Amino acid sequence: MKNNCPQANAPEGQQPPDVSSQLTEIASRGTKLALGAQKLILYEIIQANQDALEHARSGMSIAQEFTLKAAQAQSVKDMAAVFQYCGHEQMDRLHRSYEHLFTHGHEIFEVSSELLLAALRGQAPTKSIARQDPCGE
Repeated sequence: MKNNCPQANAPEGQQPPDVSSQLTEIASRGTKLALGAQKLILYEIIQANQDALEHARSGMSIAQEFTLKAAQAQSVKDMAAVFQYCGHEQMDRLHRSYEHLFTHGHEIFEVSSELLLAALRGQAPTKSIARQDPCGE
């Protein structure tokens, strides 16, 4: 009959890890996971703030351009051209914005996956959470 005690089943000269070292390892993994998650959340807050400012700048730029061109228009045909031009500009900027959103979502998925896998392995994440300086410096 096999003994269920790990000390009895360990090869001679090799002692199984004690409970305190196992608890230390678990705490270390939890701490690494929590710190990585905090970095990721902070990065996301900064990124969302920057994205909101960029959207506001873009919207103001389009509104300013529309106002300028509308003021220069002297006929209904000119106004139609202004609407068409500014509409295309708005659609182009929306397209770039959604491309940026999908790219960012993909990066966050990769970083989150790496963070969880590193925590399971008990290692620090190898990929940088902020691939670029979030402050734009």
